[in-house]
Amino acid sequence: MNYRGQSGPVEIPSLRSWDPRTGWTITRRWRGTPSTVAVLEAQLRTAGLRTSLEPSEDNAYATLSAQYGAEESQPTTEPLSDTWTLLGNDLEKNLWNHPRILAELLRIPDADLDKQQEIALVRAEVDALIRAEQEVTHADGSIYTLTIQHILLVHIANLGLDAQVFRGLISALVRGEEAFTVSQWVLRHTLVIAANSSIKPSLANVGRVYSTDQLRVVEAIPTTIKFDLPAGYWLKRTPSIDQTSADKWTITQEFWHAEQYDPFIYQLAT
Repeated sequence: MNYRGQSGPVEIPSLRSWDPRTGWTITRRWRGTPSTVAVLEAQLRTAGLRTSLEPSEDNAYATLSAQYGAEESQPTTEPLSDTWTLLGNDLEKNLWNHPRILAELLRIPDADLDKQQEIALVRAEVDALIRAEQEVTHADGSIYTLTIQHILLVHIANLGLDAQVFRGLISALVRGEEAFTVSQWVLRHTLVIAANSSIKPSLANVGRVYSTDQLRVVEAIPTTIKFDLPAGYWLKRTPSIDQTSADKWTITQEFWHAEQYDPFIYQLAT
């Protein structure tokens, strides 16, 4: 076989393609003799690039292709792809966190320590009842028989709470129910960046909560998204970053929704 012209790989015009999930991809191409192209292909594979080799019909020259991110045309301060997704997530909560129980317990002010202590006594006695303990020793040393009626007619009545709600809770616990399932909104922000990007995962306010209006402003959620964010509060989770190819990384940030939050456990984002 006789070759004419330059035998070493010569780069020819690149191809550009766009995917809304992964952003821009540049396919760089070279032509050369099969032996010289094979050497270059081995070097690119070692660098972790995805390659393909296309021989010519007469096997005189071969075309080598390698996929790159948009490093050559994309500013380092901009992602290759920027998407927002609103998902549903199911989780289990303890029955004591049921909205009907929480609504009753929130009627007791945090500053009323006597009633807060009596709430703790209610929980302790309900737990003892589920364990089939028959007798309970009172703080003054007296012993009394533990019954559902005693819990409802003494403690719940003293607290001024709805006895029917707590009767339902106790009945569910006696039946062996320990948790209930709730559906939760999850807002996910996904960035695809080139290997040379200056973009870093956002660590500010991780573990803190945003109101819905605050989230829109602080996290710069685009107004072009096709869904409405529910009112309430959003817990910012720790971001993750994954290398999806030799030249691309994916940063994923999630925000978990709740209708209310406990200001003792969580702080508002600044």
